[in-house]
Amino acid sequence: MIRELLYDLYSQHRLLVGTGSVLVLYLAAALVVARSGREKDHDLPLLLSVPATIGAAFAVLLKRCLPSEGKSVGKIGVVVFSALFIVLAVSISGDNVFSRQFCTRAENGMHIEPDLCEAADAILAENDRPNVIVMPGWDVSLAAYSSRLNMIHEDEDAGLTELEKIHPDLGKVAKAAKRKDAGYVLLSKGIWPEMPMDRYGYALIFENDTCAVYREVSTP
Repeated sequence: MIRELLYDLYSQHRLLVGTGSVLVLYLAAALVVARSGREKDHDLPLLLSVPATIGAAFAVLLKRCLPSEGKSVGKIGVVVFSALFIVLAVSISGDNVFSRQFCTRAENGMHIEPDLCEAADAILAENDRPNVIVMPGWDVSLAAYSSRLNMIHEDEDAGLTELEKIHPDLGKVAKAAKRKDAGYVLLSKGIWPEMPMDRYGYALIFENDTCAVYREVSTP
């Protein structure tokens, strides 16, 4: 049990130390807490956590620096300096505070799945104002990605409700798409139809790991 606790403590420290600034701050904070006159049973649990130790030390300094009767108000400047020092130490502490392991840049500002963006680009490369039938739930993301995509909603069309199934009848989807003048159908690679979409007058023009784009080539 003790071994596991020590390993967790070591792992937590490794995630924060970076190039050493936070480690130095932690050791200084531990010294402040140890010399603050707090009861021992309160000190030891705090020392097991880097953020808790630094926070406790800051609280001790804040309490001592705040003006009281007979003390100069100028000591508030010490508090402000201490806070700025903590921010500085954390911000320059190294790659392990802000690293690719924990923080990555979004592929796009709206956090739309990149595979859907690629599919949308493939459609827009062929048609500037396409009518598109997409899988349930994808219409919101794609509409946000480009206002030029005209999403054909299912309403009460029995054909388009097929896309809510794991094993959809793509024949019904193709007929519904034709009735609604949808030149493109964007399907998930996760469905398992009995017959592929290209059997119903639609040709595959693009696919990736997530989805496949079909374009109408003849009347189903």
